[in-house]
Amino acid sequence: MTVVLWRPLLCALCVCAATETVRGQEDAWNVKNELARCVIENAEKYISGNSDDPVVIYVEACPEPSTEKSLALLLENSIVPELKADADADIDAIVVFTRSELACLAKIRIESTDEIVSLPKKPRC
Repeated sequence: MTVVLWRPLLCALCVCAATETVRGQEDAWNVKNELARCVIENAEKYISGNSDDPVVIYVEACPEPSTEKSLALLLENSIVPELKADADADIDAIVVFTRSELACLAKIRIESTDEIVSLPKKPRC
């Protein structure tokens, strides 16, 4: 119940945090490789399991499409969810895509084996 009451405030805060410039790249989200793969593999789940547009994805809660359930997962061991998984590494903990961008994201393949990869903020089909 409390999560639902805080949702508008947390979503606004998360969207602001998610839109900041990372590593000088305004056109990409920097995400841990395995979590980027999770978001891509579950893009259809995020489209069908979430009525919001744009869709706010809490990367560490992947593959949970529900904003409320994602927040609950992040809050289990913390009073306030962290907005950065690792501030020194500039890893985005939150990514935001429109439903149509998620459909395009589903077609992307990650070839890199680097620990951190970049996901385009505006994927093209």
